[in-house]
Amino acid sequence: MSAGIDRARLQGTILSGRSVKVNVYGAGTYDGWFGLGYADERDREEVTGSRQDGLPIGMTAGKYVPGAFTLKFAETTAQLIKEGLAALDPNGISYGDARFTCTFSLSEADIVNAPVILYTFGLCAVVSDKLDADNESKALIHEFGIKYIAADQNGLTLFSSQQ
Repeated sequence: MSAGIDRARLQGTILSGRSVKVNVYGAGTYDGWFGLGYADERDREEVTGSRQDGLPIGMTAGKYVPGAFTLKFAETTAQLIKEGLAALDPNGISYGDARFTCTFSLSEADIVNAPVILYTFGLCAVVSDKLDADNESKALIHEFGIKYIAADQNGLTLFSSQQ
């Protein structure tokens, strides 16, 4: 990276919420999102041997465990997403049966030569649906829980590239 790319942009954050575009099932980007987050892991077990000091001699290649991610949208945007996902269902009713790809694109338009970071989640399915509303809220927030089979960031993966 060149000098200047990592300068602070907004409250010490380089890539802020204004930097993210969310694309669900290839329908284009959605505005009106309030939060996103994901986690996946690769379980690696220690391998022990007969070393006198008792230290492990290594670790296994590990098992990739795809996680889930959450997306929080304004209620009107969430309704559009549900309708679009339901349209992928043969009966046009269940947005929970739809299988789709979801991408998050992060970029800073005002930084010259800034990299674009693209998160891609494959074979996604909605597994939870929650509405968060109270008298104090400024907006109705709808939260989707979405499971995926594989994730990558600009083509880089946590799971093993070995077959």
